[in-house]
Amino acid sequence: MAKLTPFETPSEDFSGSLSDPSRWDGLAVREGDIVVNTPAKSGATWVQSILAMLIAQDTNVAAQISLKSPWIDIKFRPLEDVAARLEAQDHRRQFKSHTSYQGLPWWSELRYISVYRHPLDVHFSYRRHVANMSFGILGEFFPDDPRESCTLFLEGDNPDAMPLKTIVAHHKGALARRGRENLLMLRYNDMQRDFGKAVRQIAGMSALSYLTLS
Repeated sequence: MAKLTPFETPSEDFSGSLSDPSRWDGLAVREGDIVVNTPAKSGATWVQSILAMLIAQDTNVAAQISLKSPWIDIKFRPLEDVAARLEAQDHRRQFKSHTSYQGLPWWSELRYISVYRHPLDVHFSYRRHVANMSFGILGEFFPDDPRESCTLFLEGDNPDAMPLKTIVAHHKGALARRGRENLLMLRYNDMQRDFGKAVRQIAGMSALSYLTLS
């Protein structure tokens, strides 16, 4: 199978202590692969769970998101292992990123789904996430005092901590690509209000059958 050539290559570097978007260079993508690309804590796992059900045509599918549909950018797992696990899949594949589109390759043959959530909701959700982690990481960006935490959110620039600057850059990158038929942009609150519509939108853009979810 011929290697697909990106239509666009990264124009900015969004590497951080957790993530390295250059890992995408070592991934052999296939036509029809689906990239769920959202800011952190903005619905990526939710969308990936929907996609897992649609791909399997089974509402009881064992999604195993972190292994079967991995976060490509994260440094913790050797890329060779991630790539081998994806290569072994013989069905429609999906994976995720939190990197702004300016920092990712863009393939015309792939499908991209982005979800955007109110930035303050992102921040406080991330605070809870970091507080519940079993290993210490990113804690310096989410101090106990919420006033200090919000100041870092408003003024910070570490992309892994998902400050306002990074969320805005992510949204701007998607807006610059809005209108391309292989990009679907969703709002987190809209998905909450009308889940069925969100599933139909995801299924339609991804050319996947729509399941009637119980």
